[in-house]
Amino acid sequence: MIRIEVWSYLILFVLTVSSTGSDPCDDANHAILGDTWRSTSYETPAGGTKHCDAAIEEQWYKPEGADMPTSAPDLNKCGTTSPIWMDDSLPTSTSITEVKVCLKSLFSACQFTWNIRVKKCNTFYVYELKQANLCNAAYCFGDRIKCPAGQNSDTGYQPGCGEYPNITLTAEVTHGLVEAPSEFAGTPTILKGIVFQCDISSDDDLTAYVYDIQWFINDNSIVTHRNIPYTNLTQTGLHQSEWTGTYKLGCLVKCAVRVRNDTDNPPTQITNSEYFHAGIETDSLEYEVPENAHINILVRLTVPIDCMYLPTFTPEEIHSYTGQFCKVSIRLSVPKESDVSCTLGGVTNDPVSFDNTQCGIQFNFDEWNISKNLTVYGSTDGIVKMSVSTTAFLRLEADASFASVAWSHATKPDIKIHVLDEDIILRGKSCTIQTDPHINTFDGRHVRFLLEGEYIIYQHETIPIRIHAVFDTCWQAARGSCTCGVAIRYIDAVFVLNFCKEKIGEEWLPTSNVNKYVEMRACEDSSMTVQYTSGIYTVTLPSGTVIKMRLHLGALNTHIFVFELMPSLSDWRATSGMCGFLDGVKDNDIRDRDGKKVRGFGNIWLLNSTLDGPSLFTSNPELVDLPRPSLQYCQCPVRGDDRPSLISQTHCNLTSPSESCEWLSDFSSYVTQCDKYRENVREKRDTSGYLHRHPRSTDEDIEVPRFDLKLDETYANSPDENITWINGWNESLAEEVCRNTMDSDPMLIKCKDFVFVMNDITENGIQECMDDIMISGHAGFLEDTKKALQTTCQGEAERFENLTTHANGTSASFLEELLELSCTDNCSGNGICINGTCDCYSDFYGESCILKTNIAPEILSGGITCPNDQKSCKAFVISGINFLDVSLTCLVRPIKVYYDRLEIDGSQQSFPARYLNDFSCICTIPDSIRRRRSGR
Repeated sequence: MIRIEVWSYLILFVLTVSSTGSDPCDDANHAILGDTWRSTSYETPAGGTKHCDAAIEEQWYKPEGADMPTSAPDLNKCGTTSPIWMDDSLPTSTSITEVKVCLKSLFSACQFTWNIRVKKCNTFYVYELKQANLCNAAYCFGDRIKCPAGQNSDTGYQPGCGEYPNITLTAEVTHGLVEAPSEFAGTPTILKGIVFQCDISSDDDLTAYVYDIQWFINDNSIVTHRNIPYTNLTQTGLHQSEWTGTYKLGCLVKCAVRVRNDTDNPPTQITNSEYFHAGIETDSLEYEVPENAHINILVRLTVPIDCMYLPTFTPEEIHSYTGQFCKVSIRLSVPKESDVSCTLGGVTNDPVSFDNTQCGIQFNFDEWNISKNLTVYGSTDGIVKMSVSTTAFLRLEADASFASVAWSHATKPDIKIHVLDEDIILRGKSCTIQTDPHINTFDGRHVRFLLEGEYIIYQHETIPIRIHAVFDTCWQAARGSCTCGVAIRYIDAVFVLNFCKEKIGEEWLPTSNVNKYVEMRACEDSSMTVQYTSGIYTVTLPSGTVIKMRLHLGALNTHIFVFELMPSLSDWRATSGMCGFLDGVKDNDIRDRDGKKVRGFGNIWLLNSTLDGPSLFTSNPELVDLPRPSLQYCQCPVRGDDRPSLISQTHCNLTSPSESCEWLSDFSSYVTQCDKYRENVREKRDTSGYLHRHPRSTDEDIEVPRFDLKLDETYANSPDENITWINGWNESLAEEVCRNTMDSDPMLIKCKDFVFVMNDITENGIQECMDDIMISGHAGFLEDTKKALQTTCQGEAERFENLTTHANGTSASFLEELLELSCTDNCSGNGICINGTCDCYSDFYGESCILKTNIAPEILSGGITCPNDQKSCKAFVISGINFLDVSLTCLVRPIKVYYDRLEIDGSQQSFPARYLNDFSCICTIPDSIRRRRSGR
């Protein structure tokens, strides 16, 4: 009799919403579907229950060892009446894909359809199943039937199922080295190679059984050994020759074990070992390190180092060879999405640095199992960031080795390092020397300093940095002094701004010999970044410390009316000199050379040639050694996934964890000289391995007019301590003038609204402005004080990321808006203010566009010198004011010099000049003119 079943279908599919942020391939994001009856070979026995997926939980599932069929099964298969199958193809991509499924009925192979989502994982598929809401209908998976409970077979499925030994096992992956014949480039060798063993243990007697051992690397089957007697288990090891070339260390190794009573009997269920990570291992995969601090990462190797050598080697030769060649050199690199660039703080955007080990760690053959410390330093960037940390990824990869093949290019997952931002402690911390001069230490001590001479302003206790300043009488004032020179030294490189008279302390005379030059004295890369814009020199040191110097240009007198030193975290508790001790405590800033607190600086930091060496403003000074840091550092950037080379991408022998962006230097704005003494020093010190920088091009043929400084003891260091108001000024009038000037400046108004420390700084500036008027008897420093506050305002704003980036919906950052207000006199109506610099119209130039391009520069009297008793001069630095970087021309006329007269010796000649800055240019006499003169 034919049995006809009548179905009544009510199909209601429920849409599920899954999180797109989680990967369904991960174990935590799917359930296991292990029902034996879902096989297309399974038919419900008479009287058995037919299953229904009307109540299945709608989520992602991983079927055990089976996939959904892509052809229609027969009715009454898969443990149900109506099988559900895939009328589609299994996806080949790893993205989530929608596929069509069908419900088979008596009338159609695809009576009802709907879509489910499927994703291809590494070695399996996962399915997001929906409720069928029909009984009886169920999803099908696979075409085999598992063995009944308590039975097993070679495949785990029927046929061949039977009872297996009742034994409990554990398996563990162990390792060692085994010698075996090999070859290298056709030459016979011995390979002492890595072998993994599957160590089996049990409380039962293991000797009576035979074993199946299967090896996996990264869940991929490598080799299987079947029916191995217990006594031969050591022959089932996984040798490196079976996986090198396909896999590299940094992999997961696993063994699987089954036991039989005899070779023809069913095996036990599979016993898997734990995964063993073979390769480089660290104590964590994620770390935190504050800026200007360090952490230690423990690095170890989990397997021995393999070694290949000649079969003719004696034991002594093997020992020597393995010690010399069989080692693992692990290269450190910090992957970057783009080339190294600069932060607003003026240093490279490398968030971490390392010990000075050429970006590597080395493990010798006989110390592979000894853990090593990798010290990671948080680099300083000088920026208070909007996020609490910056994330860097550290990559460890072994170098290639012909002797240790298994370890060549071994890797591990990138380590995540969060560098915690600490720059907030430097908010409002700067050392300033301005106008008459007023010194404000790092922590806010104000000192009115009226002495003259060369003083040590700043020096670092561990990094070889020192800054000198020269104070001398001001041209405008009969009383007080100004900063006429600053010299910044890093190791043996010295950057000098010198606008001082030859005799410091004497009264100004029209006949005084006056320096007016800017130069870098270095025979190699200085590691300083020097930039010049609108009368401001900005120097960034490798430590991240930034110095801004703003010039007041005059034909007879130029001085540095703003000196601002913005410290970095490297300076914290590590400074001395007249800028004070940076630690956040105002009361202990004024210290002597021994670090003891004193009431006033006096002449404590006056240059002492016995202690400090000669003046940095002297030609070819014999520099004394500065303290060398006990630690040196490496930065290890690498572009994207490029494998770092041994040398080319490392930056080592650094004196601090950060590195300045010297390639941004405006080399054309100063003269570069290599003093012969300094060149000899460099050659001697290269043997210590301390300096490994590149020689740089210099302006050796250029003659800079220099006058070595001499302190005139007759005039110097005798300030008038009883200064009173003169020229009709009084305290009330001075305060009114100063306050009106500062409070009406648009840039300072805006700055005080956003940079809260500027309120106190502006009040201090008003007091300094009043002091200047009292000391000098005039308001000549008024604009200088305002510009000094503007410079401080800009420096403080540049420290904050939120003030230097565009907020949502804004076309300009706060800093850009601020700089639009900073141009002097709004460019005098003759230009446009762009980022704090006047872009002058075609007929005008200068800081405020007040100068006309058709007016020649004003040359400083006595600003051209040539020691022709030493050599024939070819190039000269010409000093003055109002130089223009357009159509600058030198005019020369030959003159014969006699003992008692000068005699014109030829017609006037012209040739292009090289612009240096607003106050100097270089005239290099062409060879054609020199040859014509020498031939006469």
